[in-house]
Amino acid sequence: MTPRRTIPSTLLVLATIVVCVAGLARCVSDTTAPAKKTTENTSATLNAAGAAYFGPDSCTRCHRSIANSFAHTAHALASHPSEKEFIKGSFQRGKNTFSFNDYNNLPVNVNVVMEERDSGLYQTAYINGIPRRSERFGVVIGSGRKAQSYLYWRGNQLLQLPVSWFSATDSWVNSPGFPTDQVKFNRLIPAHCMECHSTMAELLPTTETIPGPNPPAFFNRQRMIYGISCENCHGPGARHVAYQSQHPEDRKGRYVVNPASLSRQQSLDVCAACHSGIRSSLQPPFSFVPGDTLDHYFGLGPQADSAHAEVHGNQYGLLAASKCFRQSGTLECRSCHDSHSAENGDLAVYSQRCMNCHQPASLAAPHPMGTAVKSNCINCHMPVQASSLVTLMVPGKKALTPLLIRSHLIAVYAGSKQR
Repeated sequence: MTPRRTIPSTLLVLATIVVCVAGLARCVSDTTAPAKKTTENTSATLNAAGAAYFGPDSCTRCHRSIANSFAHTAHALASHPSEKEFIKGSFQRGKNTFSFNDYNNLPVNVNVVMEERDSGLYQTAYINGIPRRSERFGVVIGSGRKAQSYLYWRGNQLLQLPVSWFSATDSWVNSPGFPTDQVKFNRLIPAHCMECHSTMAELLPTTETIPGPNPPAFFNRQRMIYGISCENCHGPGARHVAYQSQHPEDRKGRYVVNPASLSRQQSLDVCAACHSGIRSSLQPPFSFVPGDTLDHYFGLGPQADSAHAEVHGNQYGLLAASKCFRQSGTLECRSCHDSHSAENGDLAVYSQRCMNCHQPASLAAPHPMGTAVKSNCINCHMPVQASSLVTLMVPGKKALTPLLIRSHLIAVYAGSKQR
């Protein structure tokens, strides 16, 4: 699992999304079916500055068709309470065990078993068949398009469970960054992790003084808005909802951000908040909102320049180093991504957007693929690459398996292969 910025880059494995921000803020009604609920909250959740968030359900009444489409995206599914319907891994006997002995010559048998009980879903560590520790699934992180990881509650703190799920093998794997020869349940989740894996998580005040850049966070469990949803791109929505409810005739969309009205850098900052690698925090968690300047909230991290940008964590840095980005003056995340739609994997759609600037007839020399380039220029110019930060123990393999992520450095790659 990849935390962001100031913690090891393991929580973002679950944020398996290609970055984009939403386009349109308007209040019009339609009659399509409502979107699936992605938050437990019925009242406002406050960020560090006191701005009130209502969650995506409050947007559905006026933006039903958009909300219905968005509900199927990886952003919307970035986190959930741990209900079985959201967990991709199997709890069926014979498919519910991860064994550390497959990778290590251990003197004892060490297994983690995913168990379904009347009281909930659990990960239980067994040593030579004897249960040693069991923790209940509390939060699902990741849509499952590439992987999922899981958190459990200890009071009002969140900790990561030792076993995750990997879509490429449809199997349970060790959580990224965890030991490969023992079971650990002690990885605390700081607030900055949830900044990129939820819309808003209200923090409880604490008198504890704990040194370090990422002190433990205490969450209000009833004030957590799951998923990356409307307010991540459009800003805190409670004031907007209150005004538009009282003034339904006003179609302008007050007290909310329309990303189309932002400057290029402001628009990029919305995405870079979670897709610019590990960065140091300058303000309290959940302070940044769309329209702000990101550098006022986060300092540059070790992946700030493109030479050190990691394919998994820093898509923004790679994009900014691309010739397309530097020469266009207008290219941004929304140029290629419609975040209201589930487009991941549709290379033809993305290739058509490349054609907005790169018609084959305008190239200096005939393209070797001819007109076929219109349906897939992505695989050659944005190839899938192995992450150096996120590696997994996969059943049947002795070596660690890296997570594969599509590069956002748009370039001519020597010997790139179709995938």
